[in-house]
Amino acid sequence: MNDMFLKFSAPFIKSTKNTFSTMMSTTITMHSPQIKTDNQAGADITALIGINGTVSANGQDKEFRGLLALCFSKAIYLKLASRMLGEDYTDLVPDIADAGSEVANIILGGSKQELLNMGIKLQLTSPSTIRGTDHEISYPKGSTTMRTTVTCDLGDFYLDLCYQDVKF
Repeated sequence: MNDMFLKFSAPFIKSTKNTFSTMMSTTITMHSPQIKTDNQAGADITALIGINGTVSANGQDKEFRGLLALCFSKAIYLKLASRMLGEDYTDLVPDIADAGSEVANIILGGSKQELLNMGIKLQLTSPSTIRGTDHEISYPKGSTTMRTTVTCDLGDFYLDLCYQDVKF
């Protein structure tokens, strides 16, 4: 893991903590990140959003690609949606189809200014959701993916953050 990836990750970790504190009234604990070597989500529902843009340094702009993914079991997703919307959901219904994607979008939005201050300009894609046991995530080619287990009173879920290393 290089210094740029650590700098890139910090705003997302901060924003994830703020988002869960504000929206779900819970404190999260981030465990040590691990490099992910496969495309398996290891979850029932994944909310993801592409992170593309440019990094500026030494008077140069270079393009990069990345991805933010939140990977939930069905049980944790239902708890998350229930907490967010103030309802008690016991099954996946259309009303909560985009709850995880909304959280991913808020985390990314909360990271944007700090990243801009580091010379990273983002071009955001629309968030999406993948459902199904044993689904895969298509991480951008040439990127490194870090998986962090996140613990809170809702249960454990994964935060995957990938970033394409940019050399200057």
